[in-house]
Amino acid sequence: MTGERNKLIWGEIVARAWRDAAFKQQLLSNPKAVLTEAGMSVPEDVELQVVQDTPTLRHLVLPVAPTGGSSTLSEEALDLVSGGGSTTPPPPATVSGVEFIVAAVSVSVTEIQTTATATAVTVIEN
Repeated sequence: MTGERNKLIWGEIVARAWRDAAFKQQLLSNPKAVLTEAGMSVPEDVELQVVQDTPTLRHLVLPVAPTGGSSTLSEEALDLVSGGGSTTPPPPATVSGVEFIVAAVSVSVTEIQTTATATAVTVIEN
């Protein structure tokens, strides 16, 4: 439940930052305080950094590796991560003048939040 609540709070924070330049500056300079004040649960030992995309710069997050097991993936897991081993790439999608070819993507869109998860991305600069 906390994860879903945090997603809703984050969506509200993003929407407010788009509308309010002073709030956006607070978020960029002290994200932990802003998120905590908004009601999001942030562990004490976690450091946060907020970065902003621009029309020509996109940030890709490399998640923390899973713990409690081998650091290498099985062939089956590699297939899942790579989009199932498909040899036919999907058609390109264009976002703000930048073309992306995405091998596997999961996208959910709500009124206040857009989330996209890609497992393989090739960027083609126009």
